[in-house]
Amino acid sequence: MNQNKINGLIGFAIRSRSISFKQTLVKDVNHKKVNLIIYASDVSENTLNEYKNEINSVKSIKYLTKNELGYLFNKENVGIFGIKNPNIAKEIIRIYNEEEVQDEEK
Repeated sequence: MNQNKINGLIGFAIRSRSISFKQTLVKDVNHKKVNLIIYASDVSENTLNEYKNEINSVKSIKYLTKNELGYLFNKENVGIFGIKNPNIAKEIIRIYNEEEVQDEEK
């Protein structure tokens, strides 16, 4: 399943310290260090509005729920984060888009 591949890549990004959260995310997007933003499917409208400029300026995908993303980070909930490693970001985007095509074919 492609979800396992994406989760593995996110885990690799975590271990290689290629993740940005909250205010660091804003700063890193402004400095063009973030290559992909991932946000939870159940993130609040307020959070989406707060990070609207960042989401619009960088490739972004909606993936899992806050609770499921939190599990990957060993935290309670994670609503939004950025991936700084360009190779990991490209591979996640490729796999994510592949999954969308398969879903459309069904």
